[in-house]
Amino acid sequence: MKILALMGSQRKNGTGYNYVSKIEKAIKEMTEVDFEYVFLSDYDIKMCKGCMVCYEKGEEACPLKDDYLRVIKKLHEADAVIFYSPTYTISISGIMKNFFDRSSYICHRPLFKGKYALIMTTVGAFGEKQALDTLRMIVSVIGYRITGIIGIQNGRYARDSKYVLGIEKRLKAEAIKLIEYASQKAPIKPKFFELLAYNYQKIIFTADTKDCKYDKDYWKNAGWTDPKSTYFYDVQIPILKNLLAGVIVKILIRCRIFAT
Repeated sequence: MKILALMGSQRKNGTGYNYVSKIEKAIKEMTEVDFEYVFLSDYDIKMCKGCMVCYEKGEEACPLKDDYLRVIKKLHEADAVIFYSPTYTISISGIMKNFFDRSSYICHRPLFKGKYALIMTTVGAFGEKQALDTLRMIVSVIGYRITGIIGIQNGRYARDSKYVLGIEKRLKAEAIKLIEYASQKAPIKPKFFELLAYNYQKIIFTADTKDCKYDKDYWKNAGWTDPKSTYFYDVQIPILKNLLAGVIVKILIRCRIFAT
């Protein structure tokens, strides 16, 4: 099994690494695992230009020739990922945000559907909730099922022994939860909003238009446009729940709440 920690900090021996290493230790006490740290600052990942080429022609056609796809490959090969970013100016770090900007096409082509993630931030005083909310939303939208969310206040950790004990307990508990999910490798039942998203995209990418050609080819090759396909991977979905999701999406499109 492989666990990857994607580190959005410039500091390789900072507080974030200290906390993630405690998770690593807890995991390795439970099972044999290949644990890898990927510091985004070690990779040449240029700023997204917003040219949309990754949407129109695929990520391989991106005009920015750098290390981005190397990191995506590492994420793809991992069974679960710890996404860590310090809180910078009431949000996640710039290098983490740019990485997510470069990955926005994955919202159309869900490479990470069915995988698990733990998200973490550290903060001096303010902005923890905003950083975690940003991480949670982006990581879930690109396909990961989030098993845990941790925010740590560095000041309290440095001076409050009771807080330290609580955080240590929390880190161990989240390590156990992450490894249990990752080791099961059982199909994850989608939430209702995920079914809505799947049904909406299926309609978009089966439409007889010239738009989104690369996405349409991707979906077709994956088998997701097949009328019999009900989700991105084989999983038991209650018939009524699936039918309801399909009906609601069609109503929203007809009412022009969802665009086609």
